[in-house]
Amino acid sequence: MQQNSVGSYGVGKDEKITVEMIAIATANTCSFVIDTASQVVLEEPRTYEFRVTVSAGNTHFAETRGAFHGPPPSDPTSDPRFEVFFTGSFGGGRFTGPVIRRSDPDHMCDITFERP
Repeated sequence: MQQNSVGSYGVGKDEKITVEMIAIATANTCSFVIDTASQVVLEEPRTYEFRVTVSAGNTHFAETRGAFHGPPPSDPTSDPRFEVFFTGSFGGGRFTGPVIRRSDPDHMCDITFERP
């Protein structure tokens, strides 16, 4: 896997992608959806896996979403958030993905996994 940008990754045929969503100063209430299919949490921190099944020149579309409950913190510098990380089975390392903050208007980020 290679990182094109914070929200875009190049992936290989049949590569297994691991997604970690780490809750900071909030409950572990987040989700990962790939091609409109919700994924099952495998372990904590919230970890999801999927295999690349698109053909060359096509893209998997994903969405990470965080749910924040209760009033915002009184200290604005302690903005609750979810930090997202991606790893591919073909190497390339562990990539830092988007950060979903309570202060973000929609609490979600779109991600693409492109097959060259």
